[in-house]
Amino acid sequence: MISDTYILSSTVSFIKNKYKAYNWINGEYVEFNNDKHPFLDILINQTKKFPKFKYEGNYDDFEWLLEKNFIVKNMDIIKKIVKDSISKRDSLNELTLILLPADNACNLDCVYCYEDHTLKRYMGDEENEKLLKFIKNKNIDKITIEWFGGEPMLNKNFILKLCSDIKNMKNIEFTSSMTTNGYLLDIDTFKKFVDLNLNSFQITIDGLEDDHNKLRPLSNTNKGSYKLILDNLIKISLLPNSFKFKIMIRVNFNNNSATKSKREKVLLKFYKLFGDDKRFSYIFRPIGDYASSNNKKVEDEILCLHDSQNSIQKLYENEAISLGLNVAEFGMYFGNGSAVCYAGKKNHFVIDSNMKVKKCTVALDDPINMVGIIDRNGDFMKNKNYILWIQDDLYRNINCSSCFFISQCQSNNCKLKTIKNFMPTCPSEIIANEEQISNQLIEYIQKYEENK
Repeated sequence: MISDTYILSSTVSFIKNKYKAYNWINGEYVEFNNDKHPFLDILINQTKKFPKFKYEGNYDDFEWLLEKNFIVKNMDIIKKIVKDSISKRDSLNELTLILLPADNACNLDCVYCYEDHTLKRYMGDEENEKLLKFIKNKNIDKITIEWFGGEPMLNKNFILKLCSDIKNMKNIEFTSSMTTNGYLLDIDTFKKFVDLNLNSFQITIDGLEDDHNKLRPLSNTNKGSYKLILDNLIKISLLPNSFKFKIMIRVNFNNNSATKSKREKVLLKFYKLFGDDKRFSYIFRPIGDYASSNNKKVEDEILCLHDSQNSIQKLYENEAISLGLNVAEFGMYFGNGSAVCYAGKKNHFVIDSNMKVKKCTVALDDPINMVGIIDRNGDFMKNKNYILWIQDDLYRNINCSSCFFISQCQSNNCKLKTIKNFMPTCPSEIIANEEQISNQLIEYIQKYEENK
């Protein structure tokens, strides 16, 4: 009689030189302190099939590895987990709206920005009424509003009014976040936002003061924006821990603004000001050419050289971690669907001040991004583009079936590229650095557990 055989899950990454294994589907990991462990031998030799094994006379290790899906009977188990996650992701009981209350209007004139700031139509009472009707028509249990722009704070009274109206709706769970440059985010307004469940913010500080001011000057005046943004953040950081909020500081960099000495000064500044306040986290991104998707041109010297983008980002992240700063990048890898493009989610919409409905916040002016409009009754009138954005692309690319990252991206890492290329595209920087990132995630988890 042939005994049952098992296989290694494709979601497991083996860090060869560290004798560690990380499972991307659930964030579990193992470290080996004995090179005689049978599972280590399986990982080293990438054994295709193997029987149930004992370690030190018992099956406990095997049963744990089976329970945590390091080992599976077949890959259908992993596929079911991924498909169930997609079903939950596309739940029609939850709604996420990215709203542009001031359209593309902005008080800054960032040199790498891809948006057309001449679009300055503001949402008002009419749009408030349409949005409330739209939300009620959806018959949902939960709603998330993400405020975007341009600069959404240019229309802060509208934001306060709509947040208040939604919060007062019965039987609907409401959360809200904002991407803002932080220039107008004074402490009094911030407190009002937090009271209305708007308590998560992404704010950009592009390195040292001189570099930031060159990259992100005030509109029309060409004066710097750094000082007031930082002053606002300092005042917010002094609020007691009873104020529950999250601020992710984003640092966009190029080769000039992210030299070794400049990175060190930037991170020490953050550490000095915000220390180990876990309400603050950090994300580092190379300045890329997003403008070409919107028929705009960014000078080449502003862009981060393609060959050095990934290496500088990893240096920034590692140096931040060594200081004890909370790097948001790693938190984004945890959980099924964590790298899924929001634009591909069925109940996720971008709505501008004209009540036009789009899916992507990068290609705002691309005709294929326009999927419908909200009418006066709050009904979503879809057009033919809508189906392109929500169709299921899981495993359309044959490489997805054996990819360790499938539970994160679910063949939906960038919906815009999928539509343009007629095939799901891989997050190549993740694939190319599988072992390095897996090891960093294990170290991140250990550090987090130690500080609980």
